[in-house]
Amino acid sequence: MAQTVCIVLRAADRERLAAIVSDRNRQHKHIERARVVLASAEPARPVQQVAEAVGVSRPMVWRWQQRFAEEGPDGLLRDKTRKPGKAPIPAKTVERVVALTCGKPPGETTHWTGRAMAKAVGISLRSVQRIWEAHRLQPHRVRSFKRSRDPQFTDKLVDVVGLYLDPPEHAVVLSIDEKRFYAGGRRPEVGKLGCCHFSLRRYPMQRTVPLCYPRSAARRHDTSLFVALEFSKSIWLLAVSAPGRDRISKYRVPSGDIAALLSLLTRLRTEAERRCSEVVKIISIYEAGLDGFWPHRALEAADVESHVVDAASIAVNRRSRRAKTDRIDVETLLRTLMGWARGELRICSMVRPPSPEEEDARRLTREREALVTERVRHVNRIKGLLSTQGVVGFEPIRKDRRKRLEELCRWDGQPLPARLKKELLRELDRLELVMSQLAALETERDRILQASQTACQVVTQRPTAQPASTVAGTHLLRLRGIGPEIASVLSLEAFYRSFANRREVAAYSGLAPSPWKSGGIDIEQGISKAGNARLRRTTIQLAWLWLRHQPGSSLSRWFHQRVGDQRGKIRRIAIVAVARKLLVALWHYVTQGLVPAGAELKA
Repeated sequence: MAQTVCIVLRAADRERLAAIVSDRNRQHKHIERARVVLASAEPARPVQQVAEAVGVSRPMVWRWQQRFAEEGPDGLLRDKTRKPGKAPIPAKTVERVVALTCGKPPGETTHWTGRAMAKAVGISLRSVQRIWEAHRLQPHRVRSFKRSRDPQFTDKLVDVVGLYLDPPEHAVVLSIDEKRFYAGGRRPEVGKLGCCHFSLRRYPMQRTVPLCYPRSAARRHDTSLFVALEFSKSIWLLAVSAPGRDRISKYRVPSGDIAALLSLLTRLRTEAERRCSEVVKIISIYEAGLDGFWPHRALEAADVESHVVDAASIAVNRRSRRAKTDRIDVETLLRTLMGWARGELRICSMVRPPSPEEEDARRLTREREALVTERVRHVNRIKGLLSTQGVVGFEPIRKDRRKRLEELCRWDGQPLPARLKKELLRELDRLELVMSQLAALETERDRILQASQTACQVVTQRPTAQPASTVAGTHLLRLRGIGPEIASVLSLEAFYRSFANRREVAAYSGLAPSPWKSGGIDIEQGISKAGNARLRRTTIQLAWLWLRHQPGSSLSRWFHQRVGDQRGKIRRIAIVAVARKLLVALWHYVTQGLVPAGAELKA
């Protein structure tokens, strides 16, 4: 057992040790040693108590007591040097291992193994592995042609090679075999007489790239660089599948930094073209959301084929507790894009981005919708405040609202409280501001429709095959029951674009049915509600107006025959069907000039 050393501290040593303990920048081991010496200097304090007070073992207390007695405070701040370990591998040995690895393997083997290299050089297996790791060498990943074990292989080879060396007259030899190195950008070379053959070349091993033919995630599109973008307010995450690469690479750029995004895509395209020796096309995808369509327009301007996808149309894991991260989402988005590029058009629903002019024209009806909602909120607020005083029947949107407000009294005939009255006046100020802005928007809307109607009368009396949104609104105004607001919403939200068939019209408005049929189950879940919500609301409102103003039309008669005098749910279900049929009929009207059956035009 070690002997306890009696520690006697001088004033200078005590001050230095105390400074070490109080120094927050000191290493923990130095502070611990100084505490051991300070605790040992206290009179009549055994080693066990010192060890417990500092939180160390008794041998450690004895060690640093002895070190301090021999060297003083400086001995606590340095560790004793140890004997050197095993000598490092000489540089010549390392160079020899690298040279042998990159050269031809011994005998009939396909590549160097670790044990064979260790035996040939005279070092340990672990030393060989360290050298390979340091130089990023992977000889086990070498791929080469396999020798056939077919006993008739020689005869077959002679027959095939003979077709190339001495082909029959007027013969065309086609040899089609899909190989993985297509994805690496190496194309088959076309020989004479239309014969497709591949040049067999020996590619030397490189230190940074394994000797293998890399595969791409999209083998049929090996000259396309697929990019998926996951947008957020803080960062933009990119998942990239490049030609000649076997994995998905991920990158990050600051949110909204389109210059950094384009610079990254340009660099990735340059690297891919250098690998493939061909022109590489960039195809990108991102989900429609908060960022709108400006990233799509910026990418298109930079010669990138950009797609905007409906996020709700992407298939996801159906487990009740599925993992969801940005990395998982962006990889799913990338696989969706690659499936779309392969021709799987039903793998998702792509959004057709509007032009900047079409998007700006929508502001008119969408701002009006927001102002109407705000007007209702102010009206309800005023009525609610008056209801607390027993006042009912006050209409804030009437022109004499301020005069009538001065005449209002509480339930007991007393005038309204002063502060409540001031609050009501401020609410009226806000309401009048909203109403003035609403009137200005409606005036501009009517002016645009009137100008379009005048232009159509000058040019032609029949609708064109592909009408613009304003022209479609002019034609809709001719039908009884359709006013300026509904005509503007239908033309700007639906008929600004073209549809291939009536199913696309119903699906875009979210009025398409969503059946559930599986085995013996046959349930109708109602409409999908997956399209344009503004268009859907407006179409259903128009369906009710159509029944009132077009009672002789085929749709109105169909509704009354199906519903009759019934009330409640059956009428709500039937009116949705009328809205879907009516929207399709109006689409035929604005595109082909076919007036809905039985409909009346305005005089």
